[in-house]
Amino acid sequence: AIAAFMLSSCGGTQQETVKADSVKAVFVEKTDTTIQETGDTAIVVQKVEVPKVTIYLFHATRRCASCVAISNGVNEVLQGIFKNEVKAGRVQLLEIDAEAKENAALCEKFEAFGTALFMTRTFKGQETRTDFTAQSFKLAKNKPDDFKQLLREQIEKDLK
Repeated sequence: AIAAFMLSSCGGTQQETVKADSVKAVFVEKTDTTIQETGDTAIVVQKVEVPKVTIYLFHATRRCASCVAISNGVNEVLQGIFKNEVKAGRVQLLEIDAEAKENAALCEKFEAFGTALFMTRTFKGQETRTDFTAQSFKLAKNKPDDFKQLLREQIEKDLK
């Protein structure tokens, strides 16, 4: 029998603490699991993959009012609602100058040759992409609260 279990989550890692003298052997089936021994305690650390969201904001070198409104809306949502997820690396914003030569391959991948907004969800090696370009131009400048709500809902959905 195992004397004590303690489960906690920290940065996407699950830990079990078990008294080492009460365990004769620890069998680990997953390759992403490690055992750390400290004194009379063995800690089984299992890395748990969590979904990650990347927001790609493509823009021209010279930005129009709508482009600025899109950027402002995205930044407000990330800095306000998702600041902890940004800090933890679960949500990331990449602002990309579509006119810069060094960004040509990325622009080609997304077929973005001016202002465009995409959100990708990466989980278990699979990437899904949502194109927000049309909604961004429609809402960001004239209905910023609706635009921010749309972003919030998609990010919340993609983080699950």
